[in-house]
Amino acid sequence: MDSSKSQVYDVTALKSTGEEVENVPTKQLTLLDTYRSYTPGFSKETEARLLRKIDLRLLLLIVTIYLFNYLDRNSITQARLYGLQEDTHVKGATYQTAISIFSAGYIMMQLPSTMIMTKMQPHIFLPGCIILWACVSACTAATSSPAGLLIVRFILGIVEAPFFPGAIYYLSTWYTKEELGTRMALLVCGILLSNCFAGLISAGILSSMAGVGHLAAWRWLFILEGLATIFISVVAFFLLPDYPGTTSWLTRKKELSLRVDWLLMLEVKILGEEEITMKQAILSAVRDYRVWLFACLQMSTTASFSFSHFFPTLIKQLGFKNNTIVLLLTAPPYLFSFIRALSFAWDADRRQKRSPHAAISGLTAIAATIALVAITDEK
Repeated sequence: MDSSKSQVYDVTALKSTGEEVENVPTKQLTLLDTYRSYTPGFSKETEARLLRKIDLRLLLLIVTIYLFNYLDRNSITQARLYGLQEDTHVKGATYQTAISIFSAGYIMMQLPSTMIMTKMQPHIFLPGCIILWACVSACTAATSSPAGLLIVRFILGIVEAPFFPGAIYYLSTWYTKEELGTRMALLVCGILLSNCFAGLISAGILSSMAGVGHLAAWRWLFILEGLATIFISVVAFFLLPDYPGTTSWLTRKKELSLRVDWLLMLEVKILGEEEITMKQAILSAVRDYRVWLFACLQMSTTASFSFSHFFPTLIKQLGFKNNTIVLLLTAPPYLFSFIRALSFAWDADRRQKRSPHAAISGLTAIAATIALVAITDEK
């Protein structure tokens, strides 16, 4: 199928019989919808099998990478319990700055990195970002002063920034809009899984590595997690496919339906949309009130992420003295949140109503935060 024909209102749809149907009105249809409409032999079972394959080959790897992304950026919260502040001479206010300065680098790099992503092959760009942040995160183990910690955290924000927007763009080239919602929910839930595993992993490392090689346990935490992330980057380089039209394990399929299906997955735009320049795209986004509304919602949500940076400390303030127990206790709430988030995403897709779930989650967070303040104040 000639992909250049996808830019006009009337396209030529390719039948499985080899015939051509010209001037098909497809303004409101996706490319994949058009293909289905004019291919009677298209098999939903085949499509489902391909989606499972793509989920296992691509989505599982992206979610795993995102899990390590959050592990590396939040290791500082577990390291704090095992002497990071004392060894780096970081006081209370400076620790808060070390947490916040990560976001400064992260925000600064997100837009440029997304533009770069569109010009590079994903199997090179994404693993490259991974190995950069893994090395920077591991370098945290070498810090011994407040200035050193602040510099490393700022650079870590810069090198971690490309992954999430890059992953969203990447997934959008493999899935239709209808299929992308559930996959995005799984990706975002990687944050919750990361926080759940962070407590378990750090408890094992921090409780057993103290003094090994004359290094503090918190330094080993950054070194070992950095090495694990470097390993993931190597795996991603060899296993992460680029785009459907250039992927060997799809293009070598003999069946025309398999080949065309995933070529069409490459374009998930509505037919009839004209190509626009980057300047036009930016101006269109700036003028859309919904973009600003979602920006405000995202800022509020992002602010709540700071909870994870202080969660181990808050648990310790509740009266738990053993640091290993404190870290283990951080896991259950995030596991519950992971299950709840997936159930909300499933129900939202089933009902095609997302605002009620967002409102319920926000109100629950407000109530829980107020209760947390009251409980910790009593202590």
